[in-house]
Parts: sequence; C-alpha cells; structure tokens
Amino acid sequence: MLRTDLIRPVPDILRDNAIRFGDKAAFTDLRRSVGYAELEQRTRRLAGNLGCRRGDRVVLMLGNSVEMAEGYLGVARAAAIGVPVNPYCSDAELDHILLDSGANVLMAQASSVARRRELLARHPDLRLVVAGDPGGTERAFEELATTEPAIAARDDLGVDDVGWILYTSGTTGQPKGVVTTLTKALWGTVAGYVPGFGMSADDRLLWPMPLSHCLGHHLGVLGVAAVGAGTLLIDGFAAGPLLAALGGMRPTVLVGVPTLFQQLVRVDAEAIPTHTLRACWFGGAPGSGELGRAVEATLGVPLLNTYGASEATGAITVNPPSDRNTPASAGPPILGVNTRIVDPGTGFDVPAGAEGELWVAGPGVMVGYYNRPDLTAEVLRGEWLRTGDLARRDALGFLDITGRIKELIIRGGENIHPVEIENVVKRVAGVQDAAVCGKPHDTLGEVPIALVVPDPGGFEVAALFAECRKSLEHSKVPFEVYEIDAVPRTMSGKILRRELPVLASRLLGSIEAESAGQAGEWAQPDAAIRAELAARLATLSPADGVALLCDRIFESVASIIGDTHREVDGTFTDWGITSVGAVGLRNHLVTGTGLDITATAVFDYPTPEILAGHLRSWLLGEYQPAPLPTAQPAEDFARRIAEIESMDPAELVRLASVGAQAVPEAGDDGESDGEQ
Repeated sequence: MLRTDLIRPVPDILRDNAIRFGDKAAFTDLRRSVGYAELEQRTRRLAGNLGCRRGDRVVLMLGNSVEMAEGYLGVARAAAIGVPVNPYCSDAELDHILLDSGANVLMAQASSVARRRELLARHPDLRLVVAGDPGGTERAFEELATTEPAIAARDDLGVDDVGWILYTSGTTGQPKGVVTTLTKALWGTVAGYVPGFGMSADDRLLWPMPLSHCLGHHLGVLGVAAVGAGTLLIDGFAAGPLLAALGGMRPTVLVGVPTLFQQLVRVDAEAIPTHTLRACWFGGAPGSGELGRAVEATLGVPLLNTYGASEATGAITVNPPSDRNTPASAGPPILGVNTRIVDPGTGFDVPAGAEGELWVAGPGVMVGYYNRPDLTAEVLRGEWLRTGDLARRDALGFLDITGRIKELIIRGGENIHPVEIENVVKRVAGVQDAAVCGKPHDTLGEVPIALVVPDPGGFEVAALFAECRKSLEHSKVPFEVYEIDAVPRTMSGKILRRELPVLASRLLGSIEAESAGQAGEWAQPDAAIRAELAARLATLSPADGVALLCDRIFESVASIIGDTHREVDGTFTDWGITSVGAVGLRNHLVTGTGLDITATAVFDYPTPEILAGHLRSWLLGEYQPAPLPTAQPAEDFARRIAEIESMDPAELVRLASVGAQAVPEAGDDGESDGEQ
C-alpha cells in the first residue's frame, strides 16, 4: 500500500518521532548513538546556529557518522540546500563540486580539513564547520548542535522545495549535480521499501555504504527517519568490522552492493556470527542469481534487489520476496512510476521482450541538473527521464537491467554487455573480482577483454576460457585476460570502466593463443582422414568440392575468433585472424583434412575460396608441397610468431640482410643458444 502519509516536512517528522520513540536510537556509529528525542533537539540547534540564508549550499562531507545524518536533517531545517560528498573523493572532485554548487558552507571531519588545507585556501569565502577539534577560525559542529541559537531554526522548507543537490558518481565524466526535493527523496520509501520490502519502525539497517551516496540520502537517512527505523553506520566493506557489526549491533537488514556480498560469501562459514537479519538489500550495480543463492546459503536470508538512479532520486524498482524474486531481475517498478523501453536510435518503444533504453516517469524524477540546462534537456523529455540504462521487460512487468548504453562493446556490429561476461568470469574458481571493457581492434572495431583480480591462490586461465566458451556466445568470450590488483569502482560499487584500459598491462592469456594451444601439441596429419576426404572430393565437381572445403574452413574460423563468416571471398586478416590465430586455424584444418598444412597458409591463400581450391588440389594429388620442418609445439610456434610481429621492421630487415634468426631457438635451459 502506498504510504504518502510519511511524506512530511523534516521538522514534523522529527518532532513526531521524538514523541513516539523518545530515546530509541535513530543513528548509531562506532563512537556514539543519537536517539530520536535528542536528534530533534540537536538538528534544531544546528539549523539555528548555522546562520544560513534560504537556499545556501552546504557541503556535507562527514562520512559514515552520526554527524552526517544530523547534518542532512539540520541543513533541511535551516532551509538551506544539502550537498553530500564522499570524504574520500579526490581534491579535483571536491574542488569541482565546491565551484559548481557555489558552496557557502563546508561541514567536514577535522581530519578531512587538515588533509585539504591547500585546496580550501583557494575558497576563502567558504565557511567551515568541523566535527572534531576545530582550528582557530572554524566553528565546531558539536558547539552548534548543543548551544541554544539566538535565532530559531527556519523550519519552513516545504516538501516540494529544493532541498538537496546530489552529485553523480561520474563513471563517464565530471560529476553533475542532481537537484531534488523531500517528496522526490521519500518516494522510494513510501512506494517501494515500505510496501515492497516491509520496512518499518522495527528495522535496524546495517549501513556500510557511503552515507553521501544517493541510496544513503534517500533511504539511509530520510527513509529511516520517515518510518522511525534506525541506521547502524560502519565505514567500508572490510569483512572484520562487518562481521562484528552483524553479531554485535543486531541489525534486521544489511544494505550493500554486489561487491560487499561477493566478499561476504567467501568468508568461512565458522566466521559468520549468530545474527538477527531478516533480509539483505542491494543496489548500485547489477547482481546475479548465483550471488543470491550464495547469500541465502551463507546467511539464511534472501538477497533483494532495488534498482534506481540519482536522477530518479533513488528507487525505480524493488524486487520483493516472492517466487519470482532473483537478484538478476530488478523487479517491477514501484508504485507511481511508469516505464518505457525505447529504441535509443528512433525514440520509439521496442517490441515486448526486446532490449532498449529504460525511460521512467514518476514523482521521484529530478528537477534537473544544477546550472546545466543543456545536460538536463538531453535526459529529460517532458515527464520522461532517459536513464541511459538498457533493459528488457518480461510479460509480468519485471525489468532486467542489461547494461549501460555508453558501456556497450560493439564487436563487428554486435552489441556486447560487459556485465554478462563479468558474471561468468566471477564464478571461475580462484577469481576474486573481475571487470570487462572493450579494446580497439583493427578489423572488428572492438573486442571484449577481462581484467581479473585473482584470489591469493590464483586461477587457471584455461579454466576461465573454458567456462566462458561453455556459458557465452563465441563473440562474447574475452579476447584477452589481464591480471589487476583491484577493480576501480565508484562509492556505490559501479565499475569505473574509463579507468580499465590503462590497467590492462599484465597479460595472462588470449583466446587466440588458447585456441592455438588447446591440443597441447602441433596437430599432426592423419592419412586416414586425408584418404577419406580425397575419396569424397573425387565424386564432386570442382565447385562442389571447393564449397565443401569452404564449409570446413568457416567452422575452423568460428572456433578461433568466435564469429561465423560465410563470405568465400572475405580475407582472413579482415576477419581478425592474426599470426597467433593462424596457428590455431592451422591445427583445426589439419585435424579436419588430414593434410600437414603450414601455419602461414591463411596468409599465402588469403580467402576461404582460394585456400579451399589449394586444399582440393593437394587432396586430389594435383599439388605436392615441399617437406615441412620438424614439428614443434603449437604454443611455442605461436610465441615465435608473436615475438616477430612485435619487432621493429628495421630490425627485421637488418636480420634478413645478414641471414640471422629473428627469434633464436631455445636451449634446454630456456636461454637462446644463439645459433642460426
């Protein structure tokens, strides 16, 4: 049932809660707790003592602390505009937000102020309110919250007045300020969390997520206050503090992002404390069915998905407990929210079940981007918000979020979603975390590559490729796999894909090299296969014989690069076959024809039709090749070709002029013997 009665001005919420709940803890961190009666008094004093004019921008950079929650509410009672910021943001991000918002006041922990003295000196008109030990000219947060003000709190901010500017996490560029109101912020609670998740005054939400994030704003502070629940604040996803809080703070709900739950399910079962959880809620990034089952097996409670966006001021869908629930689905839209699935190219709705951009309309949609009417016009089309997310809707109205438009990898014209590949890679034994992005390719445009954080014991690259081949279409199998130390993420758990390409430096393997070396040895010709194929060709016309061999070549190409090509006059190099891939293609063709084909055949005979004609002549005895050199392991041959490819052309010319080898033979000790 829709609970619009919960949408009331902040002072009304706090006064009523003070009467109803008294000393019941509203917000608790590892240092202190504040009850509802005390919270009402402290926020009233803070609002009066701030000395803000209506609409002043107050940056809230107090981390996961009771003071951060008090700041959110106190600034609203002052009729100012709160601007929550993560204290771990970079100086460049903070500088941008201070300038872009035109901030008048900064509330921060003393440690943050001390760390950013040089930056703050560039903002001489900015007033500082410091939690902790303030400096000589700075005002102490605690003094403002405990001293009766000379001027009473304004307490006149309406539920539809602008109350906050939420800066987006900026996965693709500079953060943008999302302008919102109390009605918009509370819509996810009154239309989603309360009716869908059963959120009530009895709940205590364990909150390791940044309180400065959109989810912290609309649920962790405002939603909790609206229903009279409690928030238990810890800072970060480290397993030790999280497990201690699970056992000691007695939460009923754990709120997090998929990364947190992936870490939690890896903890030894003996380390999981006795707890009081009834559910886990997650948002910020897509989940998976495997993760949901693992969480339920570990904690004994369901993992429930909520999907939203900063521009929608929070929740767009919630996926309540039911037989249809799966963390891979975002669930149905919350009450009062309408959705469309739109073709990004045409602006028309796509057919049922098809993928398109998700557009939403409803009470939570933002006012706009602060001081950016140009960007606002790009995403707001009348009442509709273009989310930039790709989605499908099933027959029951449940949404599956499939990716981001800007994150699509377009491989030879095919759209590939990084998340689909990531979900497969993450279930490989020994993989702790993973991210996928596109890498430029001369002929295919882009190919997917996987960047993997291994467990301490490591993982088998061959097992990763095998799992991907089993679970994904050929074109989605990562072209290369790299090892990285950590996946860069925003504070809400979203992958910072723009940072991934520069991290791809420690190559562990490639699909071409893997395909080339799958047999473990240089494939050997088989006289019986050759004789059988030759006998069949003898019964066919030359054209039919070439067509038969072209089919075998197409199958071999598909097994190497994942793409199915049927153009007899297409060139192997245009299809993305490199020297390493040529080795794998050679092995497949040897196995299929019985001929002792060279690894350079795809370059000597550059199209399927030409190569098929050559193979037909050979099989029918019309062509006899010169004797081949001694067979060698495929992976060694591939390595030599790759090394030659990477050499400077001038050096290759010099080596050729003196008759030297480009890549010397390896001796028994693995070192070059230096012989020609």
